[in-house]
Amino acid sequence: MTTQTLRTNLGSQATAVAVRSTLFVAIVLLALVTVNPFPNLANPSLAEIGDTSDLINQVAYILLAGAVGTYFLIHEPWRLRPLVRPVYLLMFGWLVLSVVSSVDPALSARRLVFSVLVILLAAALPLLPVSLKRFSELAAVAVIRVLALCYAGVELIPHRAIHQSYDMIEPLLAGNWRGTFSHKNIASAIMANFIFIGLFVAKARNAYLGWAIVAASAVFLAMSEGKASAALLPFVLLLGWAVQRTRSPVLAAILVFAPVIALNVFTVGSLYLDSIKEIDKIILKDPTFTGRNDIWQFALDNISERPWLGHGFGAFWETPFTVFQPGYDGSMATTASHAHNAFLDLTLTIGLFGAGIAILWTLVLPFIDLQRCRRIGADPTLTRLFVRIWLFAIYTCSFESVLFDRGDSHWFLMLVAMFGLRYLSVARLAR
Repeated sequence: MTTQTLRTNLGSQATAVAVRSTLFVAIVLLALVTVNPFPNLANPSLAEIGDTSDLINQVAYILLAGAVGTYFLIHEPWRLRPLVRPVYLLMFGWLVLSVVSSVDPALSARRLVFSVLVILLAAALPLLPVSLKRFSELAAVAVIRVLALCYAGVELIPHRAIHQSYDMIEPLLAGNWRGTFSHKNIASAIMANFIFIGLFVAKARNAYLGWAIVAASAVFLAMSEGKASAALLPFVLLLGWAVQRTRSPVLAAILVFAPVIALNVFTVGSLYLDSIKEIDKIILKDPTFTGRNDIWQFALDNISERPWLGHGFGAFWETPFTVFQPGYDGSMATTASHAHNAFLDLTLTIGLFGAGIAILWTLVLPFIDLQRCRRIGADPTLTRLFVRIWLFAIYTCSFESVLFDRGDSHWFLMLVAMFGLRYLSVARLAR
């Protein structure tokens, strides 16, 4: 090989790395920051009913998804083979059916297209770094940029980065930090995930940098006062450690899924089981879960109206059908943006069978992939990161509607973790 040929090859490799790195950071920033950071919660338009999606944000997703898809189809189409999975195809097919049978097919169709773009970008993200070292570097760069924006917002435009008493939505949250996000619960969940990423960077790349990310994220999490995220964080750290070290798949399954069942029994289950309701009254300051029990009951009542097909993907909450239901005049439940429980929300919108497929994809398959990762000896540090993000998300599902929440930042990170475990399990990243 001549010197000129060598230089050309090295130049091509450097260009490819630069393109992949740029796409990685761009995807993370678009998913976590969006094109409209620091939304104005005092804007009266937030009280409007119907589809309030951002056209510019949608165009940005289309362009970025097109760029990423084009790159992989030209250079490494074989990297996409793990995405050809029966459950993935079945899920997509059911979502299309949900659009056709929706109470508002046009709204469901728009939201499904956007959701597919989000899923494709999340699927591509773990494949873009050329090595584990590069993955840790890019993750650190992206997280630091988001943290910098959040802290800059708190310092420079606090009325846009901190909940205010004059906000149109939940003025009682005044004083809670939210950064670039629209709600302190989203901010707190993302900060918990940033702590996981910081611990990963500390182990895989640089201890000082990683622990700096952990410290900055922990402070923001505390100031956001996200109680659920703060409580789940140490639990997930301990459970993730235990799940990776147990040799028994049965014990691992119990460790992973028992908390999911317990959380739903002690939350939604309290609507039907008096014994659970009494226990909640004893151990909780607010056994209504900040009024969520009214929303859960409202969701359950409406599930019974269309149990098999649901009301349509993304076509229930914040629609005239929901807000103006005569039987619930004056109820705050009709103005909720989601069911505050991912499993209820899925059943409500895509029916019992669709919710079953979604649970198979988001809970069962990642667990199977985790067991395969252990058998083939996939990188334990990267596996631990994906497991922590995934566990945190599935437990949060008992309080927030994370699953298939279109452009929700937490849903995006959960997708990245699930696809990451998938790729590791088939040795795409293990090498």
